[in-house]
Amino acid sequence: MLDEFGLNFGAFDIIRDEDDTLYFIELNPNGQWYWIEILTKMAMVRATVELIEDLALQYQQDLSEQRLKKQNTYIPDFFKCCGYLK
Repeated sequence: MLDEFGLNFGAFDIIRDEDDTLYFIELNPNGQWYWIEILTKMAMVRATVELIEDLALQYQQDLSEQRLKKQNTYIPDFFKCCGYLK
């Protein structure tokens, strides 16, 4: 479901009835989760920060690659139109 909505994180609200049937209620793209870190002592804030840093770095690398591709296609096209390259 996260892939379907293009999300890297989502807080799923699910309930269980007396027959152990699970019901999906909603998906929150930025749900409250800090209470889990307090309860479990798991470093969720640090993991989230690292994820954001990794995504930002990947985004910067993707932009750099796109700019490089754009530059590499622009220069030959310029020379082609001026008759320097065929």
